[in-house]
Amino acid sequence: MGKKNIKQQPVYAAAQRSTLYNYYHNMFYNLWMGKYTVEGMNYRQNDFFFRKLWSKGYLAIFRKKYLEDEDAVGLATYSAVGEYDGLDMPVEVQLVQNRGDFSIPLTPQKVDKDCVIGWAQLSRRPIAETMDMYASKLTGIDMLINVNEKVQKMPWLVNTPEGSEKKVEEFMNALMGDEPVLFFELDGLDPRALISGAPFILDKLYNYKQAYVNEALTFIGVNNLGNVEKKERLITSEVDHNNELIESNSDNFKRPIEEFLDRANDVLGFDFKLKDNSPKPKEQAPEDGFKPFGAEEAGEEGEEE
Repeated sequence: MGKKNIKQQPVYAAAQRSTLYNYYHNMFYNLWMGKYTVEGMNYRQNDFFFRKLWSKGYLAIFRKKYLEDEDAVGLATYSAVGEYDGLDMPVEVQLVQNRGDFSIPLTPQKVDKDCVIGWAQLSRRPIAETMDMYASKLTGIDMLINVNEKVQKMPWLVNTPEGSEKKVEEFMNALMGDEPVLFFELDGLDPRALISGAPFILDKLYNYKQAYVNEALTFIGVNNLGNVEKKERLITSEVDHNNELIESNSDNFKRPIEEFLDRANDVLGFDFKLKDNSPKPKEQAPEDGFKPFGAEEAGEEGEEE
């Protein structure tokens, strides 16, 4: 009997993997871009500022000559030139011209005099470097979920005489296309129930995926309780610990950026202030429903005022 190998083209799997990766990359990118706003910069400057911290991890701020207010804010990536001081900080940097912007100086700029340099992480690495790792991992998990979904809906082994390959192919394509009802003449087809023995693990894979999503959100300091399954069962101490971890990770970005902006204010005379747009995690009620004495009365009095 002739054999007919029926398989999906590798191109499909590659396209699906690319789509999934782009989905997670865009999700994390959008969360980062919406997390903060620099007051004192316009929307275009804010976009460039946080986009470069995402992709490069570092940036320089300088003052454009002969301009005032927001128009004087200069932003550029840089490369260190010349010597470093004893604390491993560059003495001078060369600002990188972006798209022919001639307001960016062509000569090396002295750090903390002509410009200030800063970063989003103390490691000075791009945020995208870590988030792309999570996007890749989650893409792999989703591909694994897709495979297990297909395993769960593969109930037939088709045994057919030689010469019926075309009919087998049509049958399998219809089966793989999730058709609820199949109409075929059984001449030359011998469909038999097949128990593959594959266990149902989609629920475990989903929880596995959610654990990575939560870890990624925690890394960039975004509340992840909305992704915790059966979150009503979390006790107060677990919620508090989770919130503390989110706040700690958020501070790991917030503090270097605030220090960066403070240096720009001191050296260049700007008036920048970092605004955190993230909603604060809600406090969890005590697990036994107990309210401290006077709490309800105090709340009612506050409402009357």
